Amino acid sequence: MAQPEYVFHRVEDQRELERLRAIEQVFDPSSRRRLLATGLRGGWSCLEVGPGAGSILNWMSSVVGPTGRVVAVDSSTKFLTAAQPEHVEARQGDVRSTPLPASSFDLVRLGIQSERSLK
Repeated sequence: MAQPEYVFHRVEDQRELERLRAIEQVFDPSSRRRLLATGLRGGWSCLEVGPGAGSILNWMSSVVGPTGRVVAVDSSTKFLTAAQPEHVEARQGDVRSTPLPASSFDLVRLGIQSERSLK
C-alpha cells in the first residue's frame, strides 16, 4: 500500500521557498558582483553547489550563454524550474559523491547552504 502524502508537505515547501527567496534577495547582488569579478563571461563552464531556488543558477546561465554551460548539484532540486535552457543541467545528489568531470569547470560556486553543510 502506498504511503499517503504528508498533509503539511506543501506548506513546508512554501515556507522553505520563501526562506530561499529571502536569502536570494539579500545575497544575490553581492554574489553577482563577486562572480563578475572572476571574469565570468560567455562560454564559461560553471558548477553551482547548492543552487537553492536557482536565482544565481539562472543568472549565470544568462551570462555564459548558449556557448557555456552551468551544472548545479543539490540534495533537492524541487525548487528549480523544470524548463531550463539546454546549457543548464541540474543534478540531484550530494556533491561529494555525484560524478562530475575532472577539471572541467572555469568557476565553482558554493551556495550559502552548501558552505554550511560542507564544513
